[in-house]
Amino acid sequence: MEIHNGDSYNDNLLPCPFCGEKPIWYLKGNAEAVGKRRVITIKCPMCGTTQETAVLKLPTEMGCLMAVAKWNMRQVKKENK
Repeated sequence: MEIHNGDSYNDNLLPCPFCGEKPIWYLKGNAEAVGKRRVITIKCPMCGTTQETAVLKLPTEMGCLMAVAKWNMRQVKKENK
C-alpha cells in the first residue's frame, strides 16, 4: 500500500465535508498492473470518512484524477444561518 501525503493529487483534494481536515489518499494494489485489482482510497485522518474508487483498467494517473474528482463532487450539507 502506497500512502501519498504531499503530491499534486493530494493538493487538489477538498477538505473533509464533515470535519474540515485535509484527507490523504493511498493506492492498494500494484500501480503498474493495469487490468489487475487496484483501489484508490481517500480517507480523512481525523474522522475516518472514506471513499474507495476501483481503477481496474485505468492507468494509475487517470485513476487518481478520477478518485479526486469523485471526492471533490460529494455533497456538503450547508448550515442554515
